[in-house]
Parts: sequence; C-alpha cells; structure tokens
Amino acid sequence: MSARSFLIKAIANNYKPDKINIDKSGSNISAVKVYNKRSLSQIAIRQCKYLKKLSNRAIDL
Repeated sequence: MSARSFLIKAIANNYKPDKINIDKSGSNISAVKVYNKRSLSQIAIRQCKYLKKLSNRAIDL
C-alpha cells in the first residue's frame, strides 16, 4: 500500500515515466503493475539486484 501511494505521489508531482528502475522488492513490482492496470499505462519495469550499491557508487565518483 505505501509503495503504491508513493508511486502515485511521485508521478503526480513529476511526470509519468516510460521506465522505472527498481530493486527486487515485491511491493515495488506490484505497485507498478497495479498502477499500469488502473491507469491503462505501460510503464516498463527494470530490475537491478544491487540498485542501492550502484547509486552509492555513482555518488562517490
């Protein structure tokens, strides 16, 4: 529930993306799938097992 509400708020405050990068969390995946069904959109899901490590590495550069 909280992942879905966060997704809806993020899209409302910014824009609807074509792709979303997420980690392997099940709640994030289901939130995007539910959003796609309810809004009839086709947001692609890209999963990365080590997304947090990659983002931290990019900050260190």
